Amino acid sequence: MESRAVAWLALAAVCCTVPLSAQPLEASNPALSLLPKGTPVDWAYWNKTIAAQSRMRAAKRATSVQVMPVVREQEPADDRRWNDTQNSAEFIDFFGLDRSTAVVIRGVLYDSINTDLGTLVEMPSDDNGSIPLATNAEIKTGERLKVSAEIGDGPHGSSGSATADYDFYYIGLINAGQLLTAQIKTPASPTPRLDTKVGLYNASGNLLVYDDDGVEGDPDSFLETRPEETGEYWILVRGGNSDWPGDPFDPGSGPKAGSEGPYTLTLGLDAQDVDYYSFDLEAGNVLSASAEDEARSLALFDDDGTLRKATRVNWSALYPSQTPLSLGGNANIAIVAATPGRYAIGTTRGAGDYTIHLSVHRGPLALAMAQQVLFVDFDGALYDATNIRGNPNAQLASLREMLQAQQLEAEEDAVIDAAMATIHENLAADLSTARNPHFNIDLRNSRDHADVWGDPYVSRIIVGGTQQALGRRTIGISESIDVGNFALEETAIVLLDLLTNPDHEDSPSSVQYAAPLGIGDVIGRAIGTIVSHEAGHLFANFHTGPSDYGADLMNTGHDPIALMGIGADSVLGTADDVDVDYRESEYSRWERFAGLQDTRNAIAFGLYDTTPTALEPRFSATRGPVLTAAWPNPASSRLHIALAGAQNSALRLTLYDVLGRQVHAQDHRLRAGEARLVVPVAHLSSGVYLLRAETPHGIAARKVVVAR
Repeated sequence: MESRAVAWLALAAVCCTVPLSAQPLEASNPALSLLPKGTPVDWAYWNKTIAAQSRMRAAKRATSVQVMPVVREQEPADDRRWNDTQNSAEFIDFFGLDRSTAVVIRGVLYDSINTDLGTLVEMPSDDNGSIPLATNAEIKTGERLKVSAEIGDGPHGSSGSATADYDFYYIGLINAGQLLTAQIKTPASPTPRLDTKVGLYNASGNLLVYDDDGVEGDPDSFLETRPEETGEYWILVRGGNSDWPGDPFDPGSGPKAGSEGPYTLTLGLDAQDVDYYSFDLEAGNVLSASAEDEARSLALFDDDGTLRKATRVNWSALYPSQTPLSLGGNANIAIVAATPGRYAIGTTRGAGDYTIHLSVHRGPLALAMAQQVLFVDFDGALYDATNIRGNPNAQLASLREMLQAQQLEAEEDAVIDAAMATIHENLAADLSTARNPHFNIDLRNSRDHADVWGDPYVSRIIVGGTQQALGRRTIGISESIDVGNFALEETAIVLLDLLTNPDHEDSPSSVQYAAPLGIGDVIGRAIGTIVSHEAGHLFANFHTGPSDYGADLMNTGHDPIALMGIGADSVLGTADDVDVDYRESEYSRWERFAGLQDTRNAIAFGLYDTTPTALEPRFSATRGPVLTAAWPNPASSRLHIALAGAQNSALRLTLYDVLGRQVHAQDHRLRAGEARLVVPVAHLSSGVYLLRAETPHGIAARKVVVAR
């Protein structure tokens, strides 16, 4: 009998469109992928590539002339502190989904608050390569400080121990939310020019955030950040092609010397003109914003002052082609508002006139009162992967074929059962606790249901195939990051060559597990976890963490097995396992976003509940009420409804508008049999509404129209 490894190689040779002897595959887009453990990522390349793709998409989008309200900044030229905080933001009272859905903001960013720079020259003989040895560059609020220095002149540069020369600068006590900037400039000569990276450390020695290339194509760095906690902080400047220090308290802890040369560092603390504007959002609103001209960054805060998203890049190429969100700008952000309240958006990092485009949207499922279906396809597929830089005719082998190669075909049902149970727990049971009262999703799979791919409102995740067949190095990948879930028929892929190969470190075969779990349960749980991760992209989310907020299903970090929540004892299925869910987590520091992403509510508001499903654990589809009729439809003053299958129980009738707001509610006591009730609608505006009938035994829903 063939060994598992030999059988796997044989299957790969058959299923792949590229032979195994070919050159190693390039990694797929890391923003869309869950990469194998240890995969190197050239973030500088991907930053430039995604930004260039975003510009191309914005240029190609057909635009019609649309007259939008214009907001003109009111800040006086002689008062540069007039609107520079969230509390002093200029309020836009007419912007919102039920008012003006798009506005243009025009304003001016003035030059630095304090144009007189203090100067500091680093002494070449000094070793400032650790936090304890840091050069004192303490700055005060509203001030800037310029430092002239060199990477490579210390005792650990290439002419010394060659473990890497690091320059640490102590910048003092910073209050939470203050704007800290660290800008690097390098001279054109000598060549090769110094390629820098700049990072922010706290007193515990944790690297909090960093920047590589401040402007696309420029090796100089520009770090702009607002620390979340008040405390002492340090800035580190290092050369590229080395690494961050293994121990920031040890100047000799670097792995190797990298790029070297002279530079100037300009530090600033609340020293730039910042303009803020505020507006009200409802929970579930999808906000899109882009900054143009001299506005080079955007930062969005919620009603509590929490930073929700900040960036100075445009990565809108990651959105699906069907999105209505803005594709342009120097900086581009989109979020799903998880809570109602007053939000504020700020811009900075420029000098001169700027334009900000704001728009607010609602997901198409809510407007259509339709339901998203997620079809998990274990049967394999022929997939055109050119949109993710893969093979045009990728033949992805089925789960059964992949298991057969490992002599695990008897585990197929156990794998699917465990995978679907994990997907259901993550995408149905857990999300039912989110803030969207209409949430639901119809989960189907190729073993238990007909193939519905190609039907309206159906997205799929293909589970099967190999990296060679796909043509890219990855474990999972989605077609887009669909903030708001506007593209309702997309594809994601979970490959199985590494997950079913017992010799690979990403394989669940390497996981220890406790009875009554079997190998099929473990593989299935891993697949279900990665399917949930990729579904998170299709329905709303960018990557998160790792962070202090706990494990999130959207975490990246090239360790897919870690998302399974194996506890400290390293054994799956024991009491110390962690239930990894969608939650509120920091954006991934590698992807040029800052802030907290509410991954659970972002998905939930993009998925709309129209009818209960058999997979919904809270309700019984057989014992619950059935709305057999609602007339007249459209209605003008009264709506008559008929309910069948009603029990001797309480009934609550509610009406919701397309924004998800409850506009009417009434309670009844039902007797067994059919019931006929009247719902007054004369007080409602013309439009589409969702009528929801709920008893302890179930829920029924129907779309109704009010017209006058």
